[in-house]
Amino acid sequence: MKYHYISEPEQLEEAMRHLSGQHFLAISVLSTGPDPYLHTLRMIGLNTNKEDVWLVEFTRFADAASREPLRALLGNSKTVKVIYHAKEAVEFLKINGILLCGSLFDPYLAAQLLATPQGPDEYHLAALALFFLQHHLTVLPEDGILDQRDREDALALQAQATAILLPLRAVMVKQLVENQLVGVAKIEFDCVYGVADMELTGMYLNEQVFKMLGAQLYSEAKRLEKELAPLLTTEKSQMNLLGESETTAVNLDSPEQLRAALLRRGIDLPDTSRHTLNQLAVTYPEVAQLLEYRKVAKQLNTFIDALPNYIHPVTGRIHSHYQQMGAGSGRFSCSGPNIQGTPRGEAFRNCFQAAPGNVLVIADYSQIELRVAAEVAQDARMIKAYREGEDLHRLTASLVTGLSVELIDKKQRQAAKAINFGLVYAMGARGLQTYAHDTYGAAMTVEQAEQFRQRFFMAYRGIYRWHQKVRLQNEADRKAGIPAETRTLSGRRYIWSTVAGLAGLYNMPVQGTAADIAKKAICLIYQENVNPNWHLIGFVHDEILMEVPQADGTAAKYFLKTQMERAGKFILKTVPLVAEANIGNSWADAK
Repeated sequence: MKYHYISEPEQLEEAMRHLSGQHFLAISVLSTGPDPYLHTLRMIGLNTNKEDVWLVEFTRFADAASREPLRALLGNSKTVKVIYHAKEAVEFLKINGILLCGSLFDPYLAAQLLATPQGPDEYHLAALALFFLQHHLTVLPEDGILDQRDREDALALQAQATAILLPLRAVMVKQLVENQLVGVAKIEFDCVYGVADMELTGMYLNEQVFKMLGAQLYSEAKRLEKELAPLLTTEKSQMNLLGESETTAVNLDSPEQLRAALLRRGIDLPDTSRHTLNQLAVTYPEVAQLLEYRKVAKQLNTFIDALPNYIHPVTGRIHSHYQQMGAGSGRFSCSGPNIQGTPRGEAFRNCFQAAPGNVLVIADYSQIELRVAAEVAQDARMIKAYREGEDLHRLTASLVTGLSVELIDKKQRQAAKAINFGLVYAMGARGLQTYAHDTYGAAMTVEQAEQFRQRFFMAYRGIYRWHQKVRLQNEADRKAGIPAETRTLSGRRYIWSTVAGLAGLYNMPVQGTAADIAKKAICLIYQENVNPNWHLIGFVHDEILMEVPQADGTAAKYFLKTQMERAGKFILKTVPLVAEANIGNSWADAK
C-alpha cells in the first residue's frame, strides 16, 4: 500500500481519474474534534484498491470550486461508500458543502449487528481490524493531532486506516450473509443519513419559556420544602451556646436518614423506594408531599439545571447525539443531552418549539409494541382487533372483567393498559399489581391481578402459546448448554452471554422489532423527502419530530404519517400499524 498526498487542484483532478467509476469507495475523515460546527475537517482518505490511498488535505481546498471534484465523487449515488463511523463523516462533509449520497457500509454498525459473547469487547477500528482480519492497526489520536515532526507518520497511519476498510467490509459482508443479518444491516446503514440530519438540525429551545418553567419549579420546590420542614429536620441532642435546640437537615438521598425521619412520625417502612412510598401516599399526606418533592427536585436537577449547558454556541439549538444501537435490542439511546428523558408533562415539552416561521410536525405510533407482539405471537384475537380498529385496551378490560365493551369506564381501561403492557411480557401477579399502581395509578389486589392474568391468557391464546414456545426453547437451550438467541422480525440477532430470563426473551423481539420499524421510517422519511427545508429534528421512543416551514405543515403531516405507516408494512405482514400526526408550534402540541 502506498499513499498519495493531495494538496493542489491538479493533484485532486488526477486522483479523481483513478477513483471515479469504481463500485466501492473507502472513505476516512479526519477532523480536529467531534463537533462539525466547531471543529475543522482536516483530511479525507480515499481508497478503491489494495495499492493506492489518496489523502486529500481538505483545508487546502477552501473555496467551493476547488472542492467540486470531491463533491462529484462523494455525491455519486451509484458508488457504495465504506466508512467507519459513517454518521460523523456525513455530518462533517455536509457542513463543508459536500452531500454524501449512495449506499453506505459502516463497519462500526456491522460489528454491533454481528456481536457475540466471543466477539470484540470494543468497536473501535483497531479492535475490529484485529478481530476480523487479525491485523494490528495503529490509529491516530482522537483529535488527529501529532507533533509536526511526526507528520509523515500521521499520514501513514491515516492511509492504513483508510486501506483497511475495504478488506474489513469483505469479511463482514460474508458474516452478515451467513448470519442472515443483511436485511437489518441495510436498515441500519440507510438510517445513518436521517440520524445525521437530526443531529445537525437539532431542536430549538425557547429560553424565555424555559426560564419561566424553571422559576415555577424552584418556587414549587421551596413550597414543598417549607411544608416538609417538620420531616426534613430533626433536633440534635445538644444545645447551642444560647441554650437553644439545634436542628439538622435530613438528607433525602439517604435511605437511612429518611426512614428514621418517617419513623419519628410513626411511619415504619421496609425501604424508601418509589413503590413503597406510593403505597402509603394515600394514607400519609407527608409521604405524598415527599414523592412530589422528589419529582420536582429531579426535574430541576436533570432538566432545568442541565439543559442550558447544551445550547450550542454556533446554532443556538440543542444537538443531541443518537446511538443507533444503544441497547442490545437495537433501540436508540441518546446523550448530550438525553432528549428521550424529557419529562412527559406539557410544560416541559412546550420549551421545545419551532423556530420563527416554522412549525413542528410530530407523529407517534399507536400501541406499536402491542401490535408487534400480536404479529410475533400471531394472536388471532389481537390481530382481528387491530384490523377492525377496535380499542385493544377496552377489549382487554371487557375480556378480563366480563363486562361488555360499552360499559368499560376510564379506570377499567387504564387498568387494562397495565394488563396489556405487563402481561405481554409475562409479569407475575404481584409484579402486575405493582406495575399497574406505579405506572398507571390503577389499584388491584394480588388476587385480582392473578385472576386478570388467567383471563388474559385465556382470551389471547396466541400470546400464551408464544410464551410457552419461548419458555420450552429456553429450557432446552439451558440443558444443552447453548446460549439463548433472540431475533426480531427483521432478523436482528441478540445472543445472551448469561442465562437469559424469560422477561428478556419476550421483550427483546418485541422492542427490537419496534425499533427496526422506527429506523425504517427514518430511512424512508430521509429518502423520500425532496424539500431541503424539511428536517428531522428528533426521535423519542416511538415518536418522530420534524421541523418545516409554516406553509408546509399540512403537507409534511401527511408525508410523515404516510412514511411511518409505510415502514410498518415492510416488517409487519398481518397487523396494521397506525401513526398519529399533529402540527404545532411546540413539542407539547403532540396530542
